[in-house]
This record gives sequence, C-alpha cells and structure tokens, in this order.
Amino acid sequence: MMLIDNKEEVECITDSGSQIISMSTAIASNLGLSYNSNIVLNMQSANGTMDQSLGLAHNVPCTIGNITVYLEIHILWSPAYNILLGCPFDVLTQSVVNTLSNVKTTITIMDPNTSMQ
Repeated sequence: MMLIDNKEEVECITDSGSQIISMSTAIASNLGLSYNSNIVLNMQSANGTMDQSLGLAHNVPCTIGNITVYLEIHILWSPAYNILLGCPFDVLTQSVVNTLSNVKTTITIMDPNTSMQ
C-alpha cells in the first residue's frame, strides 16, 4: 500500500518490465488528481493490444513508510490494477526485490537523497 497525494492508501503492483508508472482513471478521479491530457502515450500491452494513455500527472507525492517520492504517473482508462510501479520507480528508489520460490516477495526501497530504507 502506498499513500498517494497525502489522501488515500492505494494498492500497487510492481513490474520492472514496464517502462512507465501508471494509474487507473478511477483512482485518479477518486483522489482528485489533475493530469495533463496533452502528454499521452501509445502503448502496447503484454497481450499485444494497443491503447493510449489519457495524460500525465506531474510530481504526485507518494509515501511508503517514511519515504516520500514524487512520481510522474500516466493515467490509463481501465487497467487491471490501481497503480503499476514500473522501472522508473525502481530506479528512483534504488529498489531491491527478493522473491522466494514465487511464494514471498520482499521489496526494499531506499531514498537516494537521505539513504533511508
């Protein structure tokens, strides 16, 4: 769970294979997030379907524990998730993922500015 825009905790999934961070329009609407509809992406999903993002929300404060990061989040019409944390999140937080036999996954993140974990 991640606290988004200091308003609501939202369940997230991680996908280091994704080149973007994205959020469903339903969550963006519930949070009252504004986004720039002039910045859109044409995207191809893993199943090969093409879709276009609705826009980009700039500098959204997202907090996990004591660490707050400001994310650029692409807004999608109807993804199968609330928020997807792609490769930019991994790079920004210097995350380390440890998976044990597809049963338990532990993600350690660090704020590179403060070295907090």
